[in-house]
Order: sequence, then structure tokens, then C-alpha cells
Amino acid sequence: MPKVFEIDKRYVVFSFVVRTFFFLGEKGDVGAVYSGLQADGRTLVDFARVQAQVYKIFLFYLLMLIGNYWFTYDEPMPVKSLTRTVADYMMSFAGTDDDDDDDDNGHKKMSRPFGVAILLAGVDENGPSLYVIDPSGTIVKYLAVAVGAGGESAMTVLRERYAKSMSLREAEDLAAEILKQVMEAKIGTDNIEFALVSAESKKWTVYDSKQIQSVIGRMTTSEES
Repeated sequence: MPKVFEIDKRYVVFSFVVRTFFFLGEKGDVGAVYSGLQADGRTLVDFARVQAQVYKIFLFYLLMLIGNYWFTYDEPMPVKSLTRTVADYMMSFAGTDDDDDDDDNGHKKMSRPFGVAILLAGVDENGPSLYVIDPSGTIVKYLAVAVGAGGESAMTVLRERYAKSMSLREAEDLAAEILKQVMEAKIGTDNIEFALVSAESKKWTVYDSKQIQSVIGRMTTSEES
């Protein structure tokens, strides 16, 4: 099933099939969704989560060493930095670097390339950002993207109708409409979810069933009018 993502200078919106969204970092600073082999996806999510935590520990000790006690060490790992770290890990499968089974950081390498594409998004000091890493480890930055089954059809709609000037409501409506078009089952609160991170809060919020139903209801009303 497809996962649809849209970004604006004010927010990032995710819409996706249930139970496919993951928070990374101690406070859920970065959101992640993958498409492909489930085991590979979970491996990458776990790896990214650990890297986000290690970053904060490293920053804390670095600030202690330089005596900067007033600067907050609770800053999350920048989305771009975390994306690059995950991409490097995806490219370092066994057999690519002198057949060494461990990478430079001691992590066990995969015996084959990862069979998954993973999307990372969040808000940091550079504003909202949205990246997709394909199975080869190639990183592409997007304003709007769809991955997974039906992703090609969804991308066609996004290219035609997505605009950076969209309001949050318009972005929600477009994401829901795309899911309705490409999903075989009727969309409802039991099979789709939405998540939002705003530039103001920098924290992810997963919509409750009432909020999801409100988005679906607007679409239904629009079709009937």
C-alpha cells in the first residue's frame, strides 16, 4: 500500500497504512516509514533510532569537554545527518569493503543489499525536510513523495496537484484522496493513519480516529456536492 508525504515550510504531513510509522530519537524528533522487506525495514529503523540516541550522548560529552554548560545538549540529530548515516549503512553490506563483515563503527553488515526504501522526515534548525533512501543507498530530497505499492500512480497525482502554497487542510485532503484512489479497500479509520510535524513544535503528532474521520468526511462531502 502507498505512503504519501507532503512538505511545506510550516509542516510535514504523512498519510499511510496503519502500523507502518516509526518515531526515531528520544522524543520522536524524526519520523520514518519504509516500503519493502519488513525485516530489512525494521533493521534500518532500529539502526536509525540508535544513531539518533548516540548523537545526543556524543553532543553532551562534547559540550562538557569544551565547558559550554549553557548550551542545550538536548538538540536532536539533524534530519539530513541521520539520513546520510542510514544511507552509508545501507551501502556497506558485506562484500563491498574488502569482505569485512563489520563496518567502521562495528555494526554487523548485511550479506546482501537491503530490500527496502526508507523515508525520513522531521523539522530541525534548517526547517522541515523530507528524504527518501532507495535500496541502493541513494538519497533524494522531496517536497512531496509517495512510496510503496501504488506509489507511481500517487506520484502522478502529486506532480499535477501538489503546491508549496497549500494549506494544511488542502494537504490532508490531497493525501486522503490519493490513498482512496490507489487502495483496494475503502479507506477508514481502521486502515489509514495521518501524522504531522509542525515547524513550530518540531514534534510529531499522530492523528486520532476523530481527526482522521474529519479528513475523510470532508472528502465525502466534497464528492457529494
